[in-house]
Amino acid sequence: MTFVLARSSVLMTRSLRVANNKSVIGSVRNMGHDHKVFEPPYNKAVLSLLASVVFFGGCGSMCYGVVHQQYKQGFWKKQ
Repeated sequence: MTFVLARSSVLMTRSLRVANNKSVIGSVRNMGHDHKVFEPPYNKAVLSLLASVVFFGGCGSMCYGVVHQQYKQGFWKKQ
C-alpha cells in the first residue's frame, strides 16, 4: 500500500511540474519556422529501396545464421 501511495504522489508532482512549465517550454521551443522532418511528400523510390534493403537484409542475415549453425553443429555436412 505504501508503494502505491508513494508512486502516485511522484506521478502527481511530475504532472504538476509539466503543467506549470508548458508556457516556458513553448516559448523556448518556438523557432519561428516549420520543422518538416517526418512530413510528406516522401520520395517513394528512396523509401521503397530502404524498406526492401532492411527487409531482405534482415531475412538474409537470419537465413545465413541458420545455415551457419547447421553446418557448425554438424547437422548438415558439406559435400
